[in-house]
Amino acid sequence: MDFSALPPERVPWTFFKGYSERYDEHDLVVEFERSKSFSDCPYAEACVFCAYQGMEYEKQLEKKQRKNSRWIREMGLEAQILAAEEPFGYRNKITIDYGLDKNGSLVSGIYSRKLHKVVRIGKCRIDHPKLSEIAGTLRSLLIRYQIPIYDEQKNSGWMKQATLRISTVGEVMVVLGAVADAIPE
Repeated sequence: MDFSALPPERVPWTFFKGYSERYDEHDLVVEFERSKSFSDCPYAEACVFCAYQGMEYEKQLEKKQRKNSRWIREMGLEAQILAAEEPFGYRNKITIDYGLDKNGSLVSGIYSRKLHKVVRIGKCRIDHPKLSEIAGTLRSLLIRYQIPIYDEQKNSGWMKQATLRISTVGEVMVVLGAVADAIPE
């Protein structure tokens, strides 16, 4: 969990003492510096995966280094967060959630931060371009073959999500997430 303010010193937050990390005042200021106007991503409000996109890239790296240093040290390792050659198109694993809009049409994207519904996401600028291409192909196949999308309200359909991963040599893994009981034989 990533808080933009320190959690209170009471239950249930005290259960997480060993897992939480106190940030200095500078970190809190950086969190508040994030703003929609700084980030030109059209999905910034809904997306939970772009937590650092409202910051300058150098500040993102600093924050990631501080956040991960403790866990790296606990494993007995020393490691430095490496800057990507290009700060976009680097994400090698994505999860696509599927849902239905009010007209019953397929929506593919992510669950909204604020609402429990899938928000349509087009091409994400930090996802590897090949993954965005495959996500579009999957969407087309779901529509073409009329694969029933899982509807929580009606407890019907079966396709819920897909996880895509690409290796450094270009091999791609696609994992389909479905409601097992509902898949026709």
